[in-house]
Amino acid sequence: MAGRAKARLTRPCKQLDFLESQGIPSEKSEHMSALSWGILGRTPDQMAAVIDYLKGRGIKDVATTLFQNPKLLEYDVAADGKELVKGAARIQVDVTDAEGGAHNVLVNFYRVGTTFKTAPISPWKPLDA
Repeated sequence: MAGRAKARLTRPCKQLDFLESQGIPSEKSEHMSALSWGILGRTPDQMAAVIDYLKGRGIKDVATTLFQNPKLLEYDVAADGKELVKGAARIQVDVTDAEGGAHNVLVNFYRVGTTFKTAPISPWKPLDA
């Protein structure tokens, strides 16, 4: 295969345009929406709230975090601002320091009522839970 055809949506797509305005190239934003098609049902204001949440949690490279975890954009920010919510599902994003001044982004997916660290298969506890 010599090359890949690059096709852009022929009609305007405010969600993808918004992601591009946040520094995510069009190829990546289209890839994200293919993996997580719920993004296309979101408004730019809803996505901006998630981006503000991520920045508030200390994430420096929001574009990379969203590319690696596009499902984040399908969630809403909780009233207390500590987690993202979608029905009974929750996501909490934490940042820890790593060697050399870098940081690790921890994305914890869980449901309401989850018990943490009680069995070998239970999820890790988010830092603020």
